[in-house]
Amino acid sequence: MVKTSFAIAAATAAGFSFAQPAFGQAGDEKLGIVHFETSCTPDAQKLFDRGMLYQHSFWYRASQRVFEDVLKADPECGMAHWGTALSLLWNPHVPPPAKNLAEGAAALAQAKSVGAKTQRERRLHRCTQRHVREL
Repeated sequence: MVKTSFAIAAATAAGFSFAQPAFGQAGDEKLGIVHFETSCTPDAQKLFDRGMLYQHSFWYRASQRVFEDVLKADPECGMAHWGTALSLLWNPHVPPPAKNLAEGAAALAQAKSVGAKTQRERRLHRCTQRHVREL
């Protein structure tokens, strides 16, 4: 009985982890406000902040899609690649799927090729690369 209850609870929690926000809703402000300064264009910055808002709300797939939009707004925004890599780590309490690690490493390589324009951005890139290697 205890094992069954645990299995049901785990399955329910897993189901909620795949829930995604509806884009274009005015409800983002209910999640809070995130500002994560980057050297990207102003339009890309607004999108980047939304991606980080979703990331910090555990909406990893949604954040990944927003970071793709950041790159459309500013192809030279290396932080968008970093955000993509971060979003692929998913739940920070369990190892991500191997496929995500490979995709995240590729995103970090793209970030490196674009370049980090500030000292803070360079530190974030290095920290994330080290984290991915340790996994």
